[in-house]
Amino acid sequence: MSIANAASKIIVVIGAGPGTGYSVAKRFAQAGHPVALLSRTEERVTSLANQINQLSGKGTAGTTGTARGYAVDATDESSVRDAYARIQRDFPGAAVWGGVFNANGFVRAPLLDTTVAQLKELLDVAVVGALIFAQSHLDAVKRAPLWNDKGGDGERHETKGFLAFTGATASLKGSANFAAFGAAKAALRSLAQSTAREYAPQGVHVLHTIVDGIIDTESTRQRFKNLQSTFMSPDAIAEAYYAAAAQPPSCWTLEVDLRPYDEKF
Repeated sequence: MSIANAASKIIVVIGAGPGTGYSVAKRFAQAGHPVALLSRTEERVTSLANQINQLSGKGTAGTTGTARGYAVDATDESSVRDAYARIQRDFPGAAVWGGVFNANGFVRAPLLDTTVAQLKELLDVAVVGALIFAQSHLDAVKRAPLWNDKGGDGERHETKGFLAFTGATASLKGSANFAAFGAAKAALRSLAQSTAREYAPQGVHVLHTIVDGIIDTESTRQRFKNLQSTFMSPDAIAEAYYAAAAQPPSCWTLEVDLRPYDEKF
C-alpha cells in the first residue's frame, strides 16, 4: 500500500534521533513526502535532514521528499507551535498530515531510589510533550484543505491525518526498577487511546506502537555488544509506521507490538 498525493502531505517527526526517528522520517521521504525532523539539538537534526536529502532518487519509490530539521523543546508549547508555523511556511504547496511522537526519556532505578524529580521529568517529556505535540499537530491538520474534502458520494474517502506515538513494553506492564518509566509510558498509551477515540470518527488515524526490544543504534551497539544479533532494526520499525499510515479508513490499526523473534513477552 502507498499513501496518495504524498508530495502534498507533510510528515512531522519529533524526537528525531539517529535511530527510530531518523528511520521513520527517511521512510516517509522515500515515499515522496516532505518531512520535518524536530529535536532539541539543531546541529544533529540538521545533519539527519541532510542525510535524507542526499538519498534523493535512491528510495524504494524512486523519489525522496525534501527534509528539513528544526530545533525544538518538546516540553515547551510555544517552541512546538512555532515550529509548526515554520514548517507550514517552509513547505509551500503542502500541508501537515502525519505526525510521529518519538520523544523519550529513561530512568532505571529501585523504587526507593527513584526521585520525584526523575518522575516529573519523564512525565514532562512523555505525557506533557505528547499532549503539546498532539494539539499542535491536530490544529495544523484541521487547517489543511484535506480536512473538509469529501468524496463524490459525500463519504470520507481518505485519511485526513495520521498521528503516531512511540511506546514501550512499559506501556503495558510496570517492571521492577522501572516505576517512573512505566508510569510515564502507561500515561502516554492512555493519551493515545483517548486521542484515537475522539479523532478517529473525524478521520484521523491514531497509532500507538509498543517497541519491545533494543533498537540498533551506534550507542546501543557499544553498550550491549553481546546482544547485537537480537537488536531491532530501526528501518524495520519505520516500515511498520509507514504501513499503518497507509491503511485505508475502513481498516485502521490502533496499537501494534514490535519485538525481535526471541524476545520474551
